[in-house]
Amino acid sequence: MKRLGIFVVIAILLIGGGALSTLIPPGTAPEVLPGAIITTTDPEASVFHATSGQTQWLVILIGFIVFNMVGIAVTLAIVMWFLNRGITFAKAKPDGDGSVKVAKQE
Repeated sequence: MKRLGIFVVIAILLIGGGALSTLIPPGTAPEVLPGAIITTTDPEASVFHATSGQTQWLVILIGFIVFNMVGIAVTLAIVMWFLNRGITFAKAKPDGDGSVKVAKQE
């Protein structure tokens, strides 16, 4: 049932995107489209050049992604350390006098 729901959502998104594409008449100027950013009006301009605002947002986005990736790595390292610590204590063997001796890892 879950797979069917995912399929229906994807189908709706694809149909909606196709409907939006057909509603935009051919030859429409980019100024008419909502959210369109016009870099230049020169038809010979390179698509690899960016405005200073676009470059600034790219640097901010890359910094945000790197910062979050480091946070994820630290969180996973802490979780794995605690799990390993728990396994080490679970493998501990009690001595005859009631004290606990940690088993050596191989």
